[in-house]
Amino acid sequence: MDASTIYIYLCYGMHWLLNIVTGEADEPEAVEECLAAMRRISDQTAAYCAASRAEGFIFWEDSSTTNINPAMFNAYAAPDFTVYDMDGNAVTLYESFGKPLVVNFWATWCPPCKAEMPYFDELYKEYGDRVDFMMVNITDGQRDTTASVKAFIGSNKYSFPVYCDSEMSAAMAYGVNSIPMTLFIDSEGNLINYKVGAISENALESMLLKMTEEAE
Repeated sequence: MDASTIYIYLCYGMHWLLNIVTGEADEPEAVEECLAAMRRISDQTAAYCAASRAEGFIFWEDSSTTNINPAMFNAYAAPDFTVYDMDGNAVTLYESFGKPLVVNFWATWCPPCKAEMPYFDELYKEYGDRVDFMMVNITDGQRDTTASVKAFIGSNKYSFPVYCDSEMSAAMAYGVNSIPMTLFIDSEGNLINYKVGAISENALESMLLKMTEEAE
């Protein structure tokens, strides 16, 4: 079983577990099948994570939702990924290197994601000439599709660049298991900071200002 299959099983497994907890599960056989699948892949998932750590990749464990991680990382090369723009063109993270970069993982069904998007858009208008933005939707093909993402962005008239992670390439590259999640990458392609959970407008602008000052 490859990493993408493991990731997808875990996502859907958590969905079914939520249904069980809330009492909304209406397909007991499917729930039991999913739980059995999760049990079967648990050892493989652990092995995958261990192998990734052995190669030097960090699985973020910060769960703060109020303050951005105060300690800056030692420069660490940001893993590449492939996502798709609103016209269906493949775009890699590495293509964006050259300016500081902000990557935000989000979904249309995520209230904290939607709450922070207006000031991402405002700060994109202010800093977009100095900092690249990648608003990466977790496009699972169920709750979010390319069409629904287009409709959401259009109805809110957001101007920042939006991409669909329809193959979970970006989510797997950064171990995304909670959204929103925001990454800060310097102009040389090094991951320098991150935030799990909604980020405040002040914290976001503070990081953008720091990144632009360091890039000069």
